[in-house]
Parts: sequence; structure tokens; C-alpha cells
Amino acid sequence: MKKKTKNGSVDKSELRHLLEQRVQVQKIRQPTSDNPFSCPEEIALKYGRSYRRQPLPKGIELGEKKQCFFNAAMLSMHRGLIYVEGFAVLADTPLLIHHAWCVTEGKDAVIDPTSDNLVEYIGIPFRPAIIEEIWLSGSGMSLLNNTKGKWAVLRKTEKQVEAMIADKIK
Repeated sequence: MKKKTKNGSVDKSELRHLLEQRVQVQKIRQPTSDNPFSCPEEIALKYGRSYRRQPLPKGIELGEKKQCFFNAAMLSMHRGLIYVEGFAVLADTPLLIHHAWCVTEGKDAVIDPTSDNLVEYIGIPFRPAIIEEIWLSGSGMSLLNNTKGKWAVLRKTEKQVEAMIADKIK
């Protein structure tokens, strides 16, 4: 049974537990791999931070559904926000959603330009220069799930991943 906080959202420890379960399943399915990380969930657990939902600030509207990576990248580049990618969970079901959103530098409040029904978030804030380079090169989409080319995060070393993370966030 899903644990709920007083405001009805999923307990953040449960969100981490759901991520841990996904990592365990992936390691069973592919016990040997040359990649430093078994799956995006493992990277999110290692480097991700918990974020809290907030209403969209004035002047920011919801973008097209199912375009979270694009919506968050564009918001990041055009509004000077930090792009965050990771996982979120719906209010009424313990289903992990691979997702992207933004935060303001130095804050942990989610600015989600795609969804208004996600309640808890764990993700990695990426350096703005990385996001701009990826999207301007035409390689845009998920960073954590990218398996080819220069931005294949699953194949990067821990040191390489750490160099991609924005360091001015709580």
C-alpha cells in the first residue's frame, strides 16, 4: 500500500524505493554490462535530488503534453532556469514517470511546463551549457535515456556525469 503524506502526496522515501526496485530489476535482466550505470534510475538515485511541486509561476504556461524534455529544455534556455531530468510520480498511483522539468537556481521548487498531475520529483539538475549544446546540435531529447553518441549518459563515467551536473542548486 502506498504511503501518503498529510497533504496526500506520495512519501519521498517511497519514490526512492520505486527507483531502487527498477534498478534491481534491470541488474537482474542485464547482470553484466560495460556501462558504469545499469539504467537511468540508477543515475537518478546516485545524483538526483528531491524536489517539491509548486504552481506554475506567472507568465509560464503548460506546454504540449508528452513533450517534457523539449518543454523543459526550451524553458531552461529561454528563461534562464535549470533543466532537471529524472523521475516523478502521479498523485494517485505509484507509477514512475521519466520526466524533465525546471527549477530556479538555488531553489528546490519544481517549475513543470508539461504536467500538472505529478506530485513528487527526484532528478538531476544539468548545467545550462550542456542543455544548450545538446538541443542546438539537434541531439535533443532525454539525457538519461540517450544511448548513442556524445551524450550517452549511461555510458559515461561517474566523473563525466558529475561534470554535467549544475552545482548551484541546493
